[in-house]
Amino acid sequence: MNVREAVEKARAFVKELYAHEPIGEVGVEEIEYDDRAPKSWFITIGFIRLWDRPTPDERPEREYKAIRITDGAGEVIEVKNRSLA
Repeated sequence: MNVREAVEKARAFVKELYAHEPIGEVGVEEIEYDDRAPKSWFITIGFIRLWDRPTPDERPEREYKAIRITDGAGEVIEVKNRSLA
């Protein structure tokens, strides 16, 4: 799996995971490859929850999810909250 495939897998997973919740501005924030067994990609995806917007002019806080994907099979094996502070 190359980096583009890993990123697409992570983005698609987050969109599917939150399919019943309004999220927007989904974007890639960080990419890391771990070559220790099991080899895996850590992709951080940021997004906003659209219901967190108090007024149309205010921007809600971005949320971040760290998605771990196995390199060989391309399976999502872990999802964690991530802080980029």
